[in-house]
Amino acid sequence: INSGSSLTLSAAVLPAGVTDGSVTWLVSDPSKVSVTVSADTKAALFNGTASGTVLVTVKSNGDPSVTATTTIIVQ
Repeated sequence: INSGSSLTLSAAVLPAGVTDGSVTWLVSDPSKVSVTVSADTKAALFNGTASGTVLVTVKSNGDPSVTATTTIIVQ
């Protein structure tokens, strides 16, 4: 994304109906992106603030061993 632009990512914990489907969003470098998490935690808005590469990790609160990662490059 460009600095000053935003990107929304979403996550779902499967199977549907799990006891705790909420997630936690983590970024490797909060100086490069700001994060706003939705009330239900299933979506996060990332705003590019400085150039660089940021690793985003989303972790299940019901089972913290369940994670997913992606990379955001801010230009």
